[in-house]
Amino acid sequence: MGWIVKKYSLADILMIGFCGGILLAEVLHLLLLFQGWSIQESAYVFAVCLCLLVVGTVLLCVLKKKSNRDDVVQPRVEVTSKNKTFKIFYGVFATLVILQGLLVLFGNHIYLRGDMTVENVASFLHYDGVYRVNPMTGAPYTQGMPLRLQILGLPTLYSFVCTLTGLSPALVVWRLVPVVVLFFSYVAYGALAKALFTENKEKRIVFLLVVATLFWVETGIGGMDGYHALYGAWRGTALRNLVLIPWMFSLMLCKKRVLALGVIATEACLCWTLYGAGVCALIFVLMQVAEWILAVGRKTPKAAGERRSVKNGTS
Repeated sequence: MGWIVKKYSLADILMIGFCGGILLAEVLHLLLLFQGWSIQESAYVFAVCLCLLVVGTVLLCVLKKKSNRDDVVQPRVEVTSKNKTFKIFYGVFATLVILQGLLVLFGNHIYLRGDMTVENVASFLHYDGVYRVNPMTGAPYTQGMPLRLQILGLPTLYSFVCTLTGLSPALVVWRLVPVVVLFFSYVAYGALAKALFTENKEKRIVFLLVVATLFWVETGIGGMDGYHALYGAWRGTALRNLVLIPWMFSLMLCKKRVLALGVIATEACLCWTLYGAGVCALIFVLMQVAEWILAVGRKTPKAAGERRSVKNGTS
């Protein structure tokens, strides 16, 4: 546990817990799909495992905060106009995020075109199993949905939440889940900001402020990340774009490849892209290739310089 605290940031630890919950739900979903398990029974298994995951995540976060306090001695900082300016930035950022959360919870603008998540979750709960009856026709699910879509576990995850909390599918899918996704989106972008501006907290908060502003601006453009964040964050593609992709970039910039592989696995549970080769996998490969090219570029001038010096020495 100590090496996790030393190697990974607080945002990384939170994201590990987030992805762990999705992977756990996916395992149970596959058992429901292929072994005919019950939603009710699986929900209690999910609850026990999730509690252990949450306890572990909270414990690691506490240890990380304690480690940060022990490692860094904060000097006395005089209050300057620059400090006051960035405090204002923090306040504006917090205000934007709170307003976004309130819009997700109480707003009436929900993007539902072509989406059947709530109907599927209600069907899962009613028939105590996954994809047994088509909620649109009431007939058995004998054909019409390809297996590559049936194996995605988000509706089962939402069914578990409904079972354990007693909340309606509409409330869980359209309100509760998007708030959680919005929170972890800013955690992921916070990790990316730290990877880009490691020693500059001022640039980090400006980066997050720009992200929050873009989310508001993009609400008027269907299909953009801000639109999905505030009007449809329960979808698998929204979770990938808002949470996994920014975290993936931060992991690759910081060379945390083991966690990057976990992100690829998590994306496979959320959405199906390019028939298996997901966007996160593509980012992993491209950034790895870019890193190799840069490494070769750094070595080549050095090797050429050594050859010139040897030649000059022998002459």
